[in-house]
This record gives sequence, structure tokens and C-alpha cells, in this order.
Amino acid sequence: MRVSLAKKRATIRDVARRALVSYQTVSRVINGEPAIAPGTRTRVEQAIAELGFRPNHIARSLVSRKTFTVGLVMGDVASPFFPDVVRGAEDVLSPLGYSLVLSSSRRDPEIERRNVVHLLERNTDGLILGAPRNRPEELVELVRRAAVPMVFLNRDVQGPNAVSVWVDWPRATAEVVAYLAELGHRRIALVVPSRDEAPFASREHWYRPALGQRDLEPDATLVVREPISIEGGHRAGLRLLSLPERPTAAICHNDTMAVGLLQACAERRVRVPRDLSIVGWDDVPYASLVTPALTTVRVPRHELGRTAAERLLGLMAGRAERAEPEPLPLQLIRRQSCGPPPGPSRERGTR
Repeated sequence: MRVSLAKKRATIRDVARRALVSYQTVSRVINGEPAIAPGTRTRVEQAIAELGFRPNHIARSLVSRKTFTVGLVMGDVASPFFPDVVRGAEDVLSPLGYSLVLSSSRRDPEIERRNVVHLLERNTDGLILGAPRNRPEELVELVRRAAVPMVFLNRDVQGPNAVSVWVDWPRATAEVVAYLAELGHRRIALVVPSRDEAPFASREHWYRPALGQRDLEPDATLVVREPISIEGGHRAGLRLLSLPERPTAAICHNDTMAVGLLQACAERRVRVPRDLSIVGWDDVPYASLVTPALTTVRVPRHELGRTAAERLLGLMAGRAERAEPEPLPLQLIRRQSCGPPPGPSRERGTR
């Protein structure tokens, strides 16, 4: 007698029995419908994962006229920032049978627009746009014409099919400036991307008000713009270290640029943090591995992806959000790249 070793494929009724709900409830959870109690939704999603349930996409598409695909357009898939965002979105969408289609704009507005159009032409059910480069009003027009739900990360886009998910950049910037000011720093530089690379939501928007909160005067020579790369951070560092009156601290757009600044300091024999304190942004995996370990701002990347996916499911299910959610909080991670500024007392202590 031949015995089949193939594992029986789980059905929607198997999931319902495991979760102690009706199969109709399982179907509603899979399709992202509203009015599902959070505890019920969690039980169903857990049962789906435990049983390895995979919905029949062909049958579902014929009934619902949906493709069960979500497009995710990011600026640069090679950036260490984005993998956790993608995983967060996948953790929400994959158990419900959605496939995530990843696209990179390479920080080019034209490529970004082309990728969005291609995804819309393929009847994607919804889109998540990570820090898009096109002007918000142009993106709103895309949303209006396509009538496809879209979630934007850190962009102020208003429309019937569009919502935004933010992290709390202003509060985090103020916290970083306050931390450096409390250490005694008065000349705090800012290393940011060129305006071509970051035309919207630049750190500079919140840097000047944060300085004002500490009675510090902004100095235009301390704001340096370079491409988002280690090389860009290196060039920015060389420029700052060549100033007649150097800064004693620098805030970088991200950890990648901060590493470039560290390289420039090593070349110029500038000691970190004794001569210059450095703060990065994002807390990517290598931030704690460089020497000195990088003080940085931890962005909840996984939670950002999860929140974007959850809000997109709500839009696709026709749920109207009553209000924008609170921005996701960020956390200042204090490591060894920051200290008090150089001064006579410190110099005497080293003799």
C-alpha cells in the first residue's frame, strides 16, 4: 500500500476551528474587513501562521476582483534603513495572503513616478510610498486618478484614498539639540542631503527651531549639504573641519553620513568625542560597531512598516480614519561618540 507523505493543505475551515471562530470571520480577517475585535484578529492571524494556511489567490481574485498584491516603493533598497520597514509590512500583509512587490526609485523622482505607474497598471490593490521624492501635490493627483489606496511615509499628503504615517522628527531633533547643549556645545553643525536628494522633510526644518529652544543662534556655515552616502558624509566632514571656527558637535542626516564624518575626523586627527561630538540617525546595525560607537536616534523601522500596512488595509477595506495617528516616537541612543566640548579645563586635565 502506498502512503502519501504530502501534507494536507490547510483550509479556511481548519483555520476557523483552530481560532475558535466561524470561517466567515476568517474570510473577513483575510480580506482586511472592519469591525473585527483585535483579540479575534490576533487569534485568526496566529492560526493562519501555525497551520501555514495559504489562500487560493485565483479563486479569491475572481470573487473579489482584487489581485492581493501591495506595492512598496522605497528610495534605495540597498540602504540599511529599509529592510526592517519591509519586514514590518510583510508581517502584517503576508498572513492575510497579500504579496508585497518591492520597487526602488534610487532617489530619482522620474524613476519613482514610473515605478508607481507600473504598479498601478498591474492592478496593485494598494501602495506604500517610503519618503517619496515627487512633490506631494503631484502624488495626490496620482492618487485621485488611480483611485487606489496609498500610504505615504513622512509626507503630508491629503486625499480620500491617501493617509500618512509619521515618525516624530521635530521632537527627536529637539531632544538631540538639548542633549548636546546640556553637554556644553554651542556650535552644533548639521549634515544633511542636498536639496535635490531631500526636497521635503529635511532635518533642517526642525534643526533651527530646536536651536532656538536652547537660545542658540543658527550659523549658515554649519549646515552642510552632501549626497546621502559615506562619501557625502566624508566630504561634509572635511568642509566642517576646514572652517576657521569649527563646530564642537555635528548632527548627521543618517548613520551612513555619520560614518563618513568619522572617517574625515580620523584623517584630520580630530578626536571623537574629545574634539568633535557626532550624532547619527536611524540606529542601523553597524552604528554600535564603529569606533567610537555612534550616538544616534533609533527609528522604529519595523513598527513604521507595520503601521503603514495596517493603515493601508483599513483604506482597502473602506474604513475611513477619524484622525491621523500620533507620530511614532523615536529614541536617542547615547553611546561613545558624544561628550563635552573641548575647553581649558579638559585640556588641563589631559596634561
